[in-house]
Amino acid sequence: MKTETSQIHRILQELRAGWLAGSGPQFAAAFAAQARFVAFDGTTLTGPREIASFHQRAFDSHLQGTALDVHIEEIRLVAPGVWLAWTKGGIMKANGSVLERTGESVQLFVFREHAGLIAIEAFQNTRLRPVMDSPSTEVWRQFDQRWNNRGI
Repeated sequence: MKTETSQIHRILQELRAGWLAGSGPQFAAAFAAQARFVAFDGTTLTGPREIASFHQRAFDSHLQGTALDVHIEEIRLVAPGVWLAWTKGGIMKANGSVLERTGESVQLFVFREHAGLIAIEAFQNTRLRPVMDSPSTEVWRQFDQRWNNRGI
């Protein structure tokens, strides 16, 4: 299992490198052919081509000059050749400035080994915005109202 977890760590490093390079194809290379990717906003993508295209548009605009900051919380073998990895992270300036960090989120990765290679089969990203009290409940309620009334 140590070899596999080392490969998972390497894959996450490759994701970071692709993000830092601003390369959608490089970022998406670690995803399996039919991988499902659920972004923080619920956008759902299938396969490296969609994942690369979606990210390239972002890297060329609002994510330009940013870096991915991801920390592994746990890796667990759940079946032969299948691992779950829970991570936390966010987006920061490419220079590593933690002061500029945004989008604090939690993620769940599903990794699967096939023909000796480990790839990402599924990914879920959720913004860390817990509803803990009346003010946070009100923020969520207002956002939902504005979203529903956005005129589309």
